[in-house]
Amino acid sequence: MIYILILHSFRVKKQLIWVLSPITLSLFAVTDEWHQSFTVDRTPLVSDVILDSIGALLGILLMIIILRIRKKRQLS
Repeated sequence: MIYILILHSFRVKKQLIWVLSPITLSLFAVTDEWHQSFTVDRTPLVSDVILDSIGALLGILLMIIILRIRKKRQLS
């Protein structure tokens, strides 16, 4: 979803979006943990940011694999 938002909001190359997406998602994870520091019964953890960032990277890698498989099928 971040990919689509960046693609349609800004005029950037598609390759750059694959770099901007994990950065954007990691920044979101940081701000989410920062927000949790103000919430009662919630604790901000660096490990949560790391896990969220890894999840974002895995999701992006999965999208790359899916897009490559679709492209191969279309060429066949």
